[in-house]
Amino acid sequence: MKIEVVAKITGAKQDLISRLLEQNISSRAEDGTVFIGLPFSVEDSAFQVIPEIRDLPNVELLIHVAESGGAKADGQGAATVVCGVKSGGALQPYHIPVGGGLTRGEHAYFLVGNSVVTITADTSTRSIRIEQHRIVIEDKFAALYTKLVWEGFRDDLPEELEHYSAAALAAEKKSRHVDCRTPHYMIKSVNGN
Repeated sequence: MKIEVVAKITGAKQDLISRLLEQNISSRAEDGTVFIGLPFSVEDSAFQVIPEIRDLPNVELLIHVAESGGAKADGQGAATVVCGVKSGGALQPYHIPVGGGLTRGEHAYFLVGNSVVTITADTSTRSIRIEQHRIVIEDKFAALYTKLVWEGFRDDLPEELEHYSAAALAAEKKSRHVDCRTPHYMIKSVNGN
């Protein structure tokens, strides 16, 4: 599962995108908003909040994460779904690859505020793993911290974590879905995606 920090800047100018592209920093513009993939510093184990955006007034840091996985032909597999921290509810993806994406690959992409939960199911262990990810700003860096919330069999999910049961079930189903190419846990938008 790939998870990273991106910066969302509303009202950004085209010259900012040009400067970032010159530095090989990924960015894209959409309806007056710019999304920037923050560079990862291996040395600091964190994403760099680049100087070009540090002092801008309309910057929001978001977690970029994808629903992914599925089973091979033998039925063995693993899958990860994305859900809300407090509710365990499905989230709305900003993008679903046309044609469903790669078999057992990434099938729905989400941009989420400073905290999100991922639930991973693995058919080889028959267990699920619930993890909470959150952004912590430290000086010029945005660290992404992951905390193991719980791991075990879905039927043994503690009562205080019952709000994650629907997402856990979706992760289990996706992990058994042979050659999966579709999202299993998301809010559908008006246009059906």
